[in-house]
Amino acid sequence: SPSRSEFGNSQINQFAANFSSFTAGLNARLTPRLVNELRGNFLHAGAGSTWQQEKSAGLSPCYFAEVASAITRSPQECTTFFRLSIGGLGQIASGREANHRQRQWNLADTASFTTGGSHQLRTGFDYRRITPERRQAIVNSNIMVNSIEDLLNQRNVWLTSTRLEPNRLSLSELSLFVQDTWRLHSRLTLTYGVRWEWSAPPVSLQPAKGLQ
Repeated sequence: SPSRSEFGNSQINQFAANFSSFTAGLNARLTPRLVNELRGNFLHAGAGSTWQQEKSAGLSPCYFAEVASAITRSPQECTTFFRLSIGGLGQIASGREANHRQRQWNLADTASFTTGGSHQLRTGFDYRRITPERRQAIVNSNIMVNSIEDLLNQRNVWLTSTRLEPNRLSLSELSLFVQDTWRLHSRLTLTYGVRWEWSAPPVSLQPAKGLQ
């Protein structure tokens, strides 16, 4: 289900997102007292955000890189995300801010067994794997000045720049449980059980550049 939105006046933020999900399940009565429920799910989500000036301004897509190059007196890439903050006036943003994607796999199974007496036993597992991803390299440059006079005179200019490389992580979770429902009386039922959960530390699936 893709969606797209724009907001802003002189500065326009274009936000695009897409979402899709698929679920499948299987219920099986293996014996008169044993029932198994299996569920699987796959989810995909993506989002991207870009800042630009209104089209009526007639500016080129790389105009802010030229402005930033003049302010910092050093060449700036057109694909950089820029944020110019001026004391007392606010800020101007330009460029691609984010481009992310996430996938999730989930598998769950539950088996229920009814004894000949007053007990119903349930046991199962739930496994989930999530892979968030930054799809492309993003350079964030923040330019800060105290006043418009400092900007015009190119003094007291503060510049910070951060480069975020493409990366994809993997996060896995697993839980196991056992549960018993004990019917003590026609008006009294006791449910108890135990659950074990495991979460693996995030693992990068993207090899680091410059390392073997």
